[in-house]
Amino acid sequence: MTKIPKLLIHCFVTAIFCCALSRTEIVTSDKSCLITDPHLNSTFDFTTLHSDLGHIFKHDNLTFKINVCNNDLNCSKYETPVAACEIQPDSHEVVLGYKSTLTWDDGRISFDFEGEQCTATEKYSLKTVLLCSYRMQREPIRVMPKTPDSCKTFAYWMTEAACHPRYNDRSLCVMKGRDGKEINLNQLYEMNHKVTAGDGISHFLINLCQPVMYGINSTCPRDSSICFVDQKESNPLKKFKNFGTLKGMAYEDDQYVVHYSTQEKCPKAPEKFIRTKIILECDREDEDLHEPVFVKETSDCELIFSMSTNLVCGVERACFAYSSKSNTKFDLTSLANRTFPLTHNGTQISYGICSTPLDPCDEKDGVCQAPLLNPHKREKGFGKFSTQLLLNGTDDHVAFVEYKDGDECQNGQKWRTIITFHCDETGKETSKIIETANCTLVISHPTKLMCSHSISCTGQTEDGRLIDLTRLKNHRGNFLAKVDPSLKDFKNYKFYLHVCRPLFLEPGLNCPGASACRTITVDGKEEHETSLGYPDVSLTMVNDLPVLKYLNGGICEKDNSTDLSTEIQFSCDPTQGSSVPLLTEVHEDCHYIFTWKTNKICDAKVCSYSQETCSLENADLKKSLDLRQVFGGESLPVKHRNGSININLCNKGNDVEEVLAQYKDDTVIFKFKAMEHKCNNSKTEENLSVVLQLQCGKQRNQSSFANAEQCYLELHMTTPLVCPMLGVNLDPNNDEETSTTTSMPPKHEEIIGKRGSHVTLTVFLVLTICSGIGIGWFYVMKSPERRHRVLGLFRRNTGSVHYSRVNGDADTDLLTVRTSSIDESDDDELII
Repeated sequence: MTKIPKLLIHCFVTAIFCCALSRTEIVTSDKSCLITDPHLNSTFDFTTLHSDLGHIFKHDNLTFKINVCNNDLNCSKYETPVAACEIQPDSHEVVLGYKSTLTWDDGRISFDFEGEQCTATEKYSLKTVLLCSYRMQREPIRVMPKTPDSCKTFAYWMTEAACHPRYNDRSLCVMKGRDGKEINLNQLYEMNHKVTAGDGISHFLINLCQPVMYGINSTCPRDSSICFVDQKESNPLKKFKNFGTLKGMAYEDDQYVVHYSTQEKCPKAPEKFIRTKIILECDREDEDLHEPVFVKETSDCELIFSMSTNLVCGVERACFAYSSKSNTKFDLTSLANRTFPLTHNGTQISYGICSTPLDPCDEKDGVCQAPLLNPHKREKGFGKFSTQLLLNGTDDHVAFVEYKDGDECQNGQKWRTIITFHCDETGKETSKIIETANCTLVISHPTKLMCSHSISCTGQTEDGRLIDLTRLKNHRGNFLAKVDPSLKDFKNYKFYLHVCRPLFLEPGLNCPGASACRTITVDGKEEHETSLGYPDVSLTMVNDLPVLKYLNGGICEKDNSTDLSTEIQFSCDPTQGSSVPLLTEVHEDCHYIFTWKTNKICDAKVCSYSQETCSLENADLKKSLDLRQVFGGESLPVKHRNGSININLCNKGNDVEEVLAQYKDDTVIFKFKAMEHKCNNSKTEENLSVVLQLQCGKQRNQSSFANAEQCYLELHMTTPLVCPMLGVNLDPNNDEETSTTTSMPPKHEEIIGKRGSHVTLTVFLVLTICSGIGIGWFYVMKSPERRHRVLGLFRRNTGSVHYSRVNGDADTDLLTVRTSSIDESDDDELII
């Protein structure tokens, strides 16, 4: 049965007040991104949402491009910049908005776009509703499903810009417990808790450690963590009241208590102010977060709530693994009490580490699935929660936890989940779904907590020259090695390597923690992933050349007492700026030796400057660069705080001091004194010193720095035109500027969470109140069929792993924890 949205009921019941009291404010200036709630006099600034590159997001087979606060987006068939466009499956682009209009409507803030003509009577339009989210991670803009012939598109965008400001003092929700351990409730900001008041009609909105999340039906005053919503009050200016601003935690009468205060007068005793407290009760058995409960209102005008949580129990979870080999304890307890969501094939996969995930999972779930459009509706569980963290085989590079006995999968089998943990020093890698086959879900979760030690990626030659492989280490992507044609026995193998760090895991490449991995091609598909070693040993110098060794890989098939290992021998070649390793030797099928000619370990090359052609020249590579092509002429305008100047790059009077090809940084440095510019504050007739740094890269950009006192100007330019001078060949299909990498090709798609052959009920709601605007939406959800492949055990000591690849179009994104307690009916209110 179709569920009628609460807003629809409310407006029908109080239609007269909807017309009389609702108020809409519209900002029509293209570049204005400020809007004020007229009831609270609170201003929201969305300037930070503007992007120089625009925002790109997808839904089904449609791609959307938008920008806000400035109409500077380019749609291919339009010369004039616009604000939003839609790219259809046939690559045809339509304008969804020539400009964006910021709108406030009873707490609902949105960017509204209107574009070109769609039908004879209707234009294309896009409404992007802004939802408050305190999470730091950026979330993708999500599109609501629509019928193919619909001219209207609705989306929502979760951002902290739509929230009231956070509390500045995060220590208000932190204190020492009785056992001396820290109790930290700051993680409990993810949602508004809705608690029925004593009259059974009105309710409270509660956010323990932050202000209530602003939005439709929650336009609470600023700094209110306890917001009373008086449903008997029709005037919106009086409906939402601050019944509590966070003051701090305390331990009172053997209980942990969170206190709130307000300037709101007590109706029973007007001479007193309302006070609020939440009593936190220990629940050792259940790690889920419980909703607060309204207990009573005292005669002294104090509102008392209670809430159960294991955060105040002082129980240390057994969520660590100990390596006797390295005497290291890997403790993942800090990842507890959080929900980690991933999107996959139109669904949201939520999982917990060291504690069960929150809504929508059941209390015993370790991982569960919900539709993206209804993230509170649990569809299935992929395994029961466990804290038994284990190390992978005999090495201490990878830990894993297994959640067994999930919901039924097929043929009597039940789902299970394996979550692997490996070192990520950068903190920038995202969790990914790696495998989905044989009723097994494998998730890769990179974390700094697994980084027990880091190897050095630098070395020194006998004459004191520094060798630094950091440029290769920072490469975002894996290197696919070549195989010497003489090694015919390995022509069907592929070898993936990285430098001084673990490989980037991706669907189908599941060698967690390893820096080298081998696959074999069978019937055109890659199978049998095998670790060829881990980054245990720092860069060493052998015969004055740098060598990396990766040890403790999988078991060697020819000698079960030997582990597979890898050796990479580097040598300098100025022409090789985009090279990859070459497999040249294999000893007893156990030890793999790669040679790698690269200019990333070469000394900087002194180049020359030709005054006649205004060109920089690298004799080693026989390549030159015409500066006029880079800057579109001889003159280079440079802005600084005192105005701007024009630097004549080709002035034959310029005193050229140095031209240097810095191979390891993919940069050419050009130093000269500009003869036409004297320094104003110089005591001598000193000319302006200019340092021009040209870096190889696909995207052209420019920045400058000037120091008038030092008579110095530094310019940075990224351009693909300088790449040939550095031996770099840019791959048009790869975003990286250095070194060729190859991603593994997609295989047969494996689908998680088959939801049957039904199509979710289509809902069409029309609301005509006051404004006379009708808005509809159409849900269509369809899951493709599951095709099964065999997934072998992933443990390192099995020697190899069978795997299936997730379709490359089904990228997994690390999203944020759910930030609102919006239920199924509230979803409708976002757009209406």
